[in-house]
Amino acid sequence: MTLDAPDVRADVRGFVLDNLLLARDPAALTDDASLVDLGVIDSTAVLEIVVFLEERYAFKVREADLLPENFGSVAAISAYVARRLAEAA
Repeated sequence: MTLDAPDVRADVRGFVLDNLLLARDPAALTDDASLVDLGVIDSTAVLEIVVFLEERYAFKVREADLLPENFGSVAAISAYVARRLAEAA
């Protein structure tokens, strides 16, 4: 799958806004905002993100990759997706 970084970031941001941010202020969701600090991510939310990424980008998220540096913000998730897509190319 070939997507550029802005496409991936838009997909991730859209998923978080539509599925995790709920009644919170969408303006608070900057690319680098901590999803933990915003209160939008917990273990269930991580699983939702994993399912979204696996379905959308057709790769399996490795258990070893379930780290805050990969899932802590929209930017981190987008960078993780870019790395995984590059590995598959």
